[in-house]
Amino acid sequence: MIRRALPLRPELDALFTETYKKYRPGVRSVIYTVAGPGADVDAVAHDTFLRYLQILREDGPVAAPWPLLRRIASGKAIDAVRAARRSPWSPAGELPEDNGEWTSVSRTLGPDRALEIAEVLRDINSLTEELRWALLLREYLGLSRTETAEALGIAPASVSASVRRAKKKLRQRAAETELPGPPHRVEGGSQ
Repeated sequence: MIRRALPLRPELDALFTETYKKYRPGVRSVIYTVAGPGADVDAVAHDTFLRYLQILREDGPVAAPWPLLRRIASGKAIDAVRAARRSPWSPAGELPEDNGEWTSVSRTLGPDRALEIAEVLRDINSLTEELRWALLLREYLGLSRTETAEALGIAPASVSASVRRAKKKLRQRAAETELPGPPHRVEGGSQ
C-alpha cells in the first residue's frame, strides 16, 4: 500500500521491502515508546515508512537506514501525540491492550518479566507529560538535549532538569513498591 502512494522506481523496491521487513519491529517499538499505548502504532509506522520511501526514491539508497528510520518514527510519534492532545487521554494506570505484542513479550521473556515491563511502562505513563516526554526522547531514543528541547518547545536546561525529576520520581515509585509494610506491634504484655 505504501508503494502505491509514490511513483515507481523498481530498482529500489527490493531494497525498501528488505528494509521494511528488517526494521518494522524496531520502528513499532520506537513509536510505542514515544507515543505510549494510546497511539495508533500501525498508522504512525505507515507514515514513517512512507516518508522513508520518499527519501529513498528522491535521494537513493541510505547508508544507515536505522538511525534515519528511528528519527522519522520518533518525529511521527511526536506529531501523533501532539494531535492527540486535542482529545485528552489519560494513560495513567492503564496497561497496553493485548494485540499480540505483549503475548510475544511474555513468551520470549516470561510472564513475570512481561509484567515488570508493563508496570514500568505504567509508571512512565503516569509521569507528567513534560517529564515523560523528556525522559523518553532523551534517554530512550537518544535525542540530544537541544533536539529534545526543540521537540518539546522548552529550554535545553529544562530538558536536563525534567529528566532528573522523572528519574527521581521513578526511583521513588520503585522504592515505594519494594518497601515492606510497617511491622505489627503488639501493645501491652509479654508474649
